[in-house]
Amino acid sequence: NIAKTDDGELKTPSSNSLYARIWQTVRDEVIIKEAPQREVDSEESAYTLLKRFRLDRVSDYASPDNTSSDNAINLASNKFFFQKQETEEQYASQVGTCVHEIFEQIGRVGLQKWQASLNAESKSFWNIRLMQLGVPLIFLDRSIKTVNRAVQGLVTGTVGRWLFDSTHRSVYNEWKLSGIQLTDETGLAHEVAAEVNLNIISTCVIDRCFIDQENNRWIIDYKVSEPGESQSPSEFIEIQSKRYSPQLSYYKARVEQIDRHTNVDVAAIKCALYMPLLDKLIEL
Repeated sequence: NIAKTDDGELKTPSSNSLYARIWQTVRDEVIIKEAPQREVDSEESAYTLLKRFRLDRVSDYASPDNTSSDNAINLASNKFFFQKQETEEQYASQVGTCVHEIFEQIGRVGLQKWQASLNAESKSFWNIRLMQLGVPLIFLDRSIKTVNRAVQGLVTGTVGRWLFDSTHRSVYNEWKLSGIQLTDETGLAHEVAAEVNLNIISTCVIDRCFIDQENNRWIIDYKVSEPGESQSPSEFIEIQSKRYSPQLSYYKARVEQIDRHTNVDVAAIKCALYMPLLDKLIEL
C-alpha cells in the first residue's frame, strides 16, 4: 500500500515491492483518496459479527404468540437463543450419550466403588457435560433430571444392580468391534464385495457384554427412553423390540464369531435392551 508521511509527502515503497520498480515513473501521477470515516453510533458494537438485543425485546421473540419466522432468533450455533420450533426431544441423543458415559464409568470402576465416590461435584459435571454435548439452557433442567432418573434407576433397580453385579466375568463396557460385513438386508453388500474383490469393514459398539453365573453371555444395549403420553408400556416395548432387534442380531453374530475364534464356550448368547427409566430388561 502507498502511504503518506506525517508531512503529507508520499512514502517511498519498500525496495522489495512491485511499486518500487515503477515508482520513479508514476510518482508524480499518484493520487491518494481516503475513504470517508463512518460515524459509529454509541449503541452499536464495534464488532460487526456481534448483535445487541434490547432486554425488553427478548421476551417478544420468545413469546409463544409470536409466530413470525422473521422474529425467530436463530443463533443455534452458540446454543443461547433458539427458534421456538425446537423441542426437548431433539436433544434426547445428547442425554443418552451422557448416560452411556456414566454407565461406562460405573462398569469400569464397579457399582459400589462408584457410589462411594459420587458427590455433588460429580453431578454438577453432568450439567457441564450436557452443555458440552449441545443441550441448550432452556432444556438443561429437564435433561439433567432424565440423567438423574436413569442413574437412580440403575443404582436402585433390581435389573440395574444385576447387570452391574461384580460376579459377572468376561465383562466389556462400550466394546468396539470391527469386522467384515458379508451382507446387508438386501444382500447387496455381499454381491458388490464379491464382484470387485473387496472387503466391507463395519464397526459396532456394544454398550455392555458379560458372562453370568449360568454361563450365559449377555449383550446389552442401553435405551434411555420411555413410553409417550399416548402410548402404553406394552406398545412401547413392542416398538422398541422391532426397531432394535436387527441391530442386536448383528452384535450377536459378531460376538459368536469372536467366541469361536477364542474357544470361549458359553451356554447361550442372549441379547437385551436395558431401560433404566423403567428398570426393565427386554430380551430379544
